[in-house]
Amino acid sequence: MKAGGAGLERGEVGEIAEFNVWTREAGSGSLAISVEGPSKAEIEFKDRKDGSCDVSYVVSEPGEYRIGLKFNDLHIPDSPFKVYISPAMGEAHKLEVAQFPQGAIQADTPAQFIVRKNDAKGELDAKVVSPSNTADDCFIQLIDDDQYSVRFYPRENGIHSIHVKFNGVHIPGSPFRIKVGKDVADPACVHASGSGLHDVKTGAKTDLIIDTCNAGAGTLAVTIDGPSKVAMDCTEVEEGYKVRYTPLLPGDYYMSIKYNNMHIVGSPFKITCTGDKLCEEGAQETSSVIVETIPKISKAGKYCGPVLPIFKSDASKVLSKGMGLKKAYIGKQNQFTLGASDAGNIYFFA
Repeated sequence: MKAGGAGLERGEVGEIAEFNVWTREAGSGSLAISVEGPSKAEIEFKDRKDGSCDVSYVVSEPGEYRIGLKFNDLHIPDSPFKVYISPAMGEAHKLEVAQFPQGAIQADTPAQFIVRKNDAKGELDAKVVSPSNTADDCFIQLIDDDQYSVRFYPRENGIHSIHVKFNGVHIPGSPFRIKVGKDVADPACVHASGSGLHDVKTGAKTDLIIDTCNAGAGTLAVTIDGPSKVAMDCTEVEEGYKVRYTPLLPGDYYMSIKYNNMHIVGSPFKITCTGDKLCEEGAQETSSVIVETIPKISKAGKYCGPVLPIFKSDASKVLSKGMGLKKAYIGKQNQFTLGASDAGNIYFFA
């Protein structure tokens, strides 16, 4: 079972947002739809009698909404969906983008596109958001009275989002997605296991293992939505990465695990937490951790550890000096220096 459509990605106050749900391969059962957010939603449902249905909704307040789609009381893949509803567009709908980069571009290389105002009156602003959720402002330059050049500088590989707003409102198509660099990671090779994916207890530290062997280097992002924020950390282990978290309130938590901005198998996971209330109740909370991974391999079920880069270097040209190479003291900072400017690549082991 799957769902798709613009209504699961973005919307506008007062306008009808639509999406489709395909149930053809799911068999018989009941479909439940919920829209939660700053205002009540008016939801309409139409069964097309061909194994699919059309869903539309209208809300009256801007903000972030959560759309839940359950079949036989179980969330379908990617549910609940997070949707940002923007204020009424005003003149922002007049703007259009031209000469947007096609295909992948390179990191650490400037790129640009054109925005036409088409006589709209107001202020234009833009920013680029990287896979690690770092936001940088775009450089906007007036070309003539009705056109602007928007220049941005991606600093890492992966899928970037470019947010273009006019008078504080997203223009049509924004945020725009663009791929930076060559994506060699394979999210299908990433798997999660452990007690942290099942029933947990409040106040108890719970672990899960995310196996990234044979998946290549990428960006691992773990997000937990639920009744409370959770203390969460991520450490490297032989087969990949261990995530440890501690929920504070009972209830249902939803864990999304993405690799290079794509869900791994089974994500998002529903986790039921029981136990005492260890903090005050409030709105739904989101906790997340992001890690830039290193490539690891496994052969015949045996973990072989990280894949080291191919070095082009001359160890004889490395210069080292300092007291830290002669004498060290427990509990004190010990120092030495390395000069490798003429030696090529250098890699540190601690």
